[in-house]
Amino acid sequence: MNSIKSSMFIVFSLGVFINQVFAQVPSYVPSNGLVGWWPFTGNANDLSGNGNHGTVNGATLTTDRFGNANQAYLNNTSSGSITLNPSVLDNLGAFNIGIWFNASNNQGGVSDIFQIDANSPCAIYPAQTGNPNNNVYVRYDNGLAQFYFSIQINATVVQYTVPSPPSTNHWHFVSVNYTGTTVSFFINGQLLNTQALSGTFLTFNQPLFIANWCTYEDFNGKIDDIGIWNRALTQQEITNLYNANNGPQATISTANNSICAGQSATLTASVANAGTSCSTTGLPPSLNNGLVGYWPFCGNATDASGNANNGTVNGATLTTDRFGVANSAYSFDGVSNSIVIANSPNYSFLLNNSSSVSIWINTSNFNGTRSIIGQGDGDGQHQNRFWRIYFSNSMLINHLRGNGYDPFDTQNMNSSVTLNNWHLVTMVRDYNSNLKLYLNGVLVDTDIDITGLSSPFSVTRNINVGAFLNAYTGQLMQFFNGKLDDIGIWNRALSAQEVSQLYNAGQPTYAWSNGATTSSITVTPAQTTAYTCTVTMNGTTTTQSQTITVNALPNVSAGTNQTICTGTSITLSGSGASTYTWNNGVINGVSFTPNNTQTYTVTGTDGNGCTNTAQTTVTVNALPMVGAGTNQTVCAGTSVTLSGSGASTYTWNNGVSNGVSFTPNNTQTYTVTGTDGNGCTNTAQTTVTVNALPMVGAGMNQTVCAGTSVTLSGSGASTFTWNNGVTNGVSFTPNNTQTYTVTGTDGNGCANTAQVLVTVANPSSSSITETACLSYTLNGQNYTQSGTYEQNLTNVLGCDSTLTLNLTILPLPNLPNIYIALNNVLSTDAQPNTFYQWIYCTSGLPIANATDTFYTATINGVYAVEASNSCGTVSSDCITISNSGIYEYVDQLKLFPNPTKDFLIIDGLKESAINFELRDVTGRLILIGTLDASNNSLDMSPFSEGNYRLVLEGYGVFSLVKY
Repeated sequence: MNSIKSSMFIVFSLGVFINQVFAQVPSYVPSNGLVGWWPFTGNANDLSGNGNHGTVNGATLTTDRFGNANQAYLNNTSSGSITLNPSVLDNLGAFNIGIWFNASNNQGGVSDIFQIDANSPCAIYPAQTGNPNNNVYVRYDNGLAQFYFSIQINATVVQYTVPSPPSTNHWHFVSVNYTGTTVSFFINGQLLNTQALSGTFLTFNQPLFIANWCTYEDFNGKIDDIGIWNRALTQQEITNLYNANNGPQATISTANNSICAGQSATLTASVANAGTSCSTTGLPPSLNNGLVGYWPFCGNATDASGNANNGTVNGATLTTDRFGVANSAYSFDGVSNSIVIANSPNYSFLLNNSSSVSIWINTSNFNGTRSIIGQGDGDGQHQNRFWRIYFSNSMLINHLRGNGYDPFDTQNMNSSVTLNNWHLVTMVRDYNSNLKLYLNGVLVDTDIDITGLSSPFSVTRNINVGAFLNAYTGQLMQFFNGKLDDIGIWNRALSAQEVSQLYNAGQPTYAWSNGATTSSITVTPAQTTAYTCTVTMNGTTTTQSQTITVNALPNVSAGTNQTICTGTSITLSGSGASTYTWNNGVINGVSFTPNNTQTYTVTGTDGNGCTNTAQTTVTVNALPMVGAGTNQTVCAGTSVTLSGSGASTYTWNNGVSNGVSFTPNNTQTYTVTGTDGNGCTNTAQTTVTVNALPMVGAGMNQTVCAGTSVTLSGSGASTFTWNNGVTNGVSFTPNNTQTYTVTGTDGNGCANTAQVLVTVANPSSSSITETACLSYTLNGQNYTQSGTYEQNLTNVLGCDSTLTLNLTILPLPNLPNIYIALNNVLSTDAQPNTFYQWIYCTSGLPIANATDTFYTATINGVYAVEASNSCGTVSSDCITISNSGIYEYVDQLKLFPNPTKDFLIIDGLKESAINFELRDVTGRLILIGTLDASNNSLDMSPFSEGNYRLVLEGYGVFSLVKY
C-alpha cells in the first residue's frame, strides 16, 4: 500500500477504565483499554467485541486511504453522519479518541469531524446534572481558514488552533489524548500542543456525532478507522497508530530463498508508503530552528512554516513527488510556468546575513539557462544584486552577486545532476566567510562569500520559483522545465550534518541483523539463517525477516583415477547426485576414447538444484613403438628368427615364439603384439617371403665299365655344383661306383640337391651255387651231374665276366624196400631228405598218419610205401599182409625199463644172433648189431634223449624212449 506523504495525525487523550473483550482488531491497535474500533469495513460495526456498533445516517461507503473500495465512509450531504453509542465516553477519567479524515474543498462555516455534548444534542452548552458543560470536538471553522481542537470538563475549556489547517483532499490522522491532568492534541502522530485539564466525564445521554453535530455543522469528506480507549495512549502508541499501514511498509525480497552451501543470496529491503508530512513536522525537529519558509506543495503552494509566506502559482501544475504521491509537487513547462513568493522583510537576510535555501529538483532538459529559484534587487541603482540557483546547460550554478562588480560576485558550479531524477540542491551562505553548494546532502563546491557591500540590500523583488526576473525589463525569463518540491529557506547557515539530515528526511534507513545498513545485502550463510531488517523512516520502524535455507552440497564422486592405453575407451559416471555434467565434452555413463592424460571434472546436481564437483584423472599411456623387424625373404626349409622391439614382452601369431627360430612353410605376414611396462600393447608386422626350392635333377643313374667317361648335368635351377670334384656338364672318368650329389641354385638364391648313382663295372668273376633235380641249365648249357663249371660271359654293362657254377644234381629217392616184422610191422630204409607215405596199393590212397619209415598193418591188404624228395616221388613194390599165424613169439618179448636212462633189457629172445637196428624218429640209423639170449641188453646212455625205434629181425619194430 502507498503511504500518503501529506497524511497528518491528530491525537487527544482522555482517561477511563473499561474491561472489554476484543475481536478482529489489528495487532497495531492497542487492545489495553480499547472501548471501540470502527474500521468501516463495509459497515459501521465495532470490531473490538464490545458491541458499540455505529448507526449510519446518510453517509455512503467509499475508498479508504489505500484505495480499497467500501472501506471508509463519505459524507457530502447536509445532514449525513454516523452516530456512536454515548456510553463510549461515560464516566471516563482518561481517554483517547483517534480518527482518520480527508476533507474536501467545500466546507461550510463550521465543519465538525466529530463532537459529543451533554444531554441536549442541539444545545450549545446543554444542561447536565452535576456537570452541564462536558464536550469534546475537532472541527474546521470559517470554511477552511481554521482548524482546532476543543474539550470542556465542568467549566474549564481547553482549545488549540493549528497554525496551518490540514490540507484538503489528503488523509490525516487526529488524536485527542486526555490523561486526567493534561490534554494533548496530535496530527499525523506529531504532538502539537499540551495543556492542563482535570476532571471526569460523567454520563452522556446523547450519541457521539461523526461528520456533523446534530443536524448542523456538516463535514464534507471521508472518515475512517475510529478508535476510542478508556486510557491515555503513549506517544509511541499514537505514532504506531499513524504509521501502521501508513508508515514504511518494508518487504524483503530475494531471487532465491533456498540456496546451496557456498552460494550467495542477495536480500533487498524495499519500502512502500515512504511519504512524509506536508507540515513543518515533516522536517527533522532541528531544522525548524531558523525556518523562515517551507513549501511542501501538498496540493498547494502554502507556506507550512506558519509564517504565511504563501506562494502564488502561475501555470505550474500539481504532479507526483519523489515518493510517487499524487498532487505533492509542481511541474513546470519550461515556457511560462512559475510560482511567486511575495517579497517580505523576512528575506532581506538572503544578501545581508547568513542564510540557507534548499529545493528538490527533477529537470527534464539542460538546454540554455534554466532558473530554479532566485531573487533580485530592483532599486534602480544596484539592479545586479541577486541570488539564485540555476542551470547553464548541464552546469548547476549557485550564484550570489552583491553589486555589478566582480569583487562582489561569487558562485558555485557542479555538473553531477542527471536528467529526470530527483536531486536535493542546497545553497548555504556563511556570511563574510564562504558560499557552499550541496547536491544530495554532499558538499560539491565552495567559494568565498561576498564582503564589503557598498550599501545594504533592500528587498524590492519577489522570490521567483521556476523562473528569473529580468531587473531591467521586469519580465520573467529562463523558465525551468521539470518538477520542483519541498522548498525551505532558513535565516542561518545550515551545518553539513543538517544538510545531510535534510536530504535523508523521508528516506528509509536499514539495519540488518548482520550489521549491514544498505538496502540490499549479499550473504553467504553456512547454514539455514533468518535475516531481519529494521527499516526506519520518519521516526518509525518496521522489521521484516527472510529465511535463507542452505541446502548441503551433494557429495559428488567422479570415480577413481584410471590409467589406460592410447585408443582405449572408458566410461566416466558420477555418483552422489541426480544429474551430472562433465567438462571436455564427456557425457555421463557414455564411453569415449580420451586422446591424452587429462583431469575430468563432473558437476553433479541434486534434487535441490545444488551442485558440487569432483575430479578424476585419466592417465593415457602412449602405446609402445613396437617393431617387428624388416621383411625377410628366405628359401623353403630355411629357418628364421623373429624378434619384436620397443616393448617389454612380445607375442607373435601363427605359433611363433619371440626370438626362437622356426622354419616357415610359405610366404606369410607375421604380427607381433608388444606389451610395455604399463600393460599397453601395440602391434607391428613383418612379411617373410618363402621362395620354393628349385626342382633340381641330377639325371638318371648310370652304369659304366671301368675306364669309361661320364658327363653329369643338373637341371631345374640356374647354377649347379657337384660334389666329388665333378663339374656340371663336363665329362669325367669315375674310378669306382659312387653316388654323386648336385646342388642347384635358382635366381632367388634358393638351392636344392639331387643325386645320381654311377656304377663302375670292372671285369668280374662270380660264382653261383645251385642245386637241381636230375639236371640244371645255365646260359644255355645243360648240366646233369653235380660239379663245378666255369662260363666266360659279357655282363649287362658289356664288361667281361667269369661265372663259376657250383652245381649239385639231386636224384629221385631210391626205390624203397619193404621189410615185414612181427605183428605185421612194415618198414623201409630211411633215405636223406626223403619223405614217406604208406599207401594202399589197391586204391593208391594214402594211409592216414602213415608217414614214418615203418607202418604196422592192422588189417590184411596190399601195401606200399612212397619215398619223396624235392625231385619227385618213387613207390615200392606192393606187399600183401594176410596175418596167418606167424610171429607168435613176439608176445613173449619184454623190453624194460622203457623209458630207460641207460640199459634196455630185451627179455625172451628165443633165437641166437638176432640182427637189430636202432633208428631215431627220422629213420636215421643209430646203431646196428646182434643180440641173443645171453647178450640181451642195449646201452642207451650215449644217445640223446628222445624217441627211438628198435628193429629186431624176425621180431618186428619196437618203440623206445631215452630220457
